[in-house]
Amino acid sequence: MYNFENYLFHPFISLINSIFLIISVGTLGFFFINLFLKKFTTNNFSFFLNSPLIGSNLLIFFLTPIVYLELHSYNFFKILSISLIIFSIFIIFKYRNNFIRIKLNKNYFLLYIILILLFLLCISPVTQADSLAYHMLGGVNYLIKGSLLRDLLPSEIKLVGSGELLIALGLSIGSEQFATLIQFSSISSIIYVFLNINKSNDKISRIMLIGVITTPVFLFLISSPKPQLMQIVNALFSSFLIYQIYKKKIPNDLISYSIFLIVFLLTLNVLVKYSFLLSSLLIGFVLFLVLLKIKKIHLLAIPILISFTLLVFPKYLFYFKYFDINFFTFLKSPLPINLGLYNEIQLSLRNISEGSRLFPTWLIFPKNLGLGGTIIGPIILSFFFFKIDKKITNIIVILLFSFFLILVLIYGQATSRFIFEGFVIVQLFLLLNKIKNIYYYKTLKYYVYFQSSIAIILLAYSITTLTPGAFSNKARTEVMHKNANGYGAMKWVNNNLKENEQILTSHRSKGLLNNNSYSLVFLSYLDKKDKNFFNYLNFLKKNDVRKAFIFDGFELNLFKDCLKKKIKTKKNIYINFGRNPFKDRSKIDAHIYEFDLENLDKCIN
Repeated sequence: MYNFENYLFHPFISLINSIFLIISVGTLGFFFINLFLKKFTTNNFSFFLNSPLIGSNLLIFFLTPIVYLELHSYNFFKILSISLIIFSIFIIFKYRNNFIRIKLNKNYFLLYIILILLFLLCISPVTQADSLAYHMLGGVNYLIKGSLLRDLLPSEIKLVGSGELLIALGLSIGSEQFATLIQFSSISSIIYVFLNINKSNDKISRIMLIGVITTPVFLFLISSPKPQLMQIVNALFSSFLIYQIYKKKIPNDLISYSIFLIVFLLTLNVLVKYSFLLSSLLIGFVLFLVLLKIKKIHLLAIPILISFTLLVFPKYLFYFKYFDINFFTFLKSPLPINLGLYNEIQLSLRNISEGSRLFPTWLIFPKNLGLGGTIIGPIILSFFFFKIDKKITNIIVILLFSFFLILVLIYGQATSRFIFEGFVIVQLFLLLNKIKNIYYYKTLKYYVYFQSSIAIILLAYSITTLTPGAFSNKARTEVMHKNANGYGAMKWVNNNLKENEQILTSHRSKGLLNNNSYSLVFLSYLDKKDKNFFNYLNFLKKNDVRKAFIFDGFELNLFKDCLKKKIKTKKNIYINFGRNPFKDRSKIDAHIYEFDLENLDKCIN
């Protein structure tokens, strides 16, 4: 069964399991810090705020080679999840006196309110479009031993990386919200670095921190199991640690541990989401320069060797085994681009843009209300409020961010989500500078309060409409029908397919289909001149794909003459929509057709 909902327990039990599991991840990180990084906490107990981030990355580090060497199973994930929960109970009991040392500060009242609202949003059911398209299916794929990742098709599942291992871990014990809570827990590291980069600037640090976590794109990222926000925080935390090494704020006996941590975080970022390659290379370059300056460059050798051996090489072996890909091609893309279809898909994904690449005003103002959740907003201009000293740190940050921004706008996905990591790092290092004057301070403060007010209203609305689904089956079904992209349509398809039938689908939300399915959107990139063209057709024949789900208005392209008789029709059904109330929610007709598999070679255009 490929539908992730089939792996879930009752919504309330699922929620409880998710909370227990995220606490377990935090205690794993806490244990690791106590074991290897204890000196970081000697004069600053707040370093333990990084426990969830470190624990999450430890799990990915552990699971990545196991999965790509194909040593895993459904029961393996389940045993690991249960073991983590038992382990956390032991750690909490052993260190119970340490956990009560955290004290609340009345100056952070607004931050606490926002964190509570974000948590309530993160316990809601999974409704985000990308997650329903392939992230949740990616988690299911790992539970069923990665069969979808090994096969020539489906294509979009090849975008899945190591981040979906945490989704699989949650699904193994019926947990829906665990991966979203992973994203939420990474906020604690954002809080740590912002409040520790310059302790003499506490008021501005709070303002900048709240400014970051109330941007529309942040709210979008944190409310989804989509593995991205945690990786943004990995980049932020790595940048902070490099700065600490540069300023000699890390004891000599901890520098080697810090380097290991930085190299592992940056490597994992690329394995989770290939688009982090650019930021990882830039941050890694700065680490190289800093270690060169302090004459400790030799400390890079072992962590790089271990990262390559345990993380990169197993994934390459997997791709070489199933797609006969050479190593240099493997380094160029997360997809097997030696196969023509996947090269076309990569080019298409790279060309995604939210607007003009030359004048990216879409970073500040959305083209329409439907895209309002994708922007960073006016806070991106906050650097105008600071006196930027001509220190080497500021010069490097400005040059690298400019380089990062230019490369993304020219060659990458020109969207706020892919620029956000650079923005957050810049916001952190702005705190090393003084604000220009009291008027700039007040302007920035009141804007952040305004942005926070809008965020609180949006969070309250989202919690009201989504979070009730975490407590009962009836409420969850209602929430999913109203907010999950294509939910009703996918349920209708499920009800009209036999157990082992496979289907072509014009809709993205494949993670909601019980049966194996193949995206007509991605198959439209097939090229008849490609030497592997007939391999894809033979694959469809071999898997006996005899049904196609098509909604009105969808362009079939190559397959437009390959539909036979219409089997079922559903009138006036919601197809493409989401949680954003400003997006179009119009109804259209959808159909299930018989697919002309026998004459596929002839009917395809």
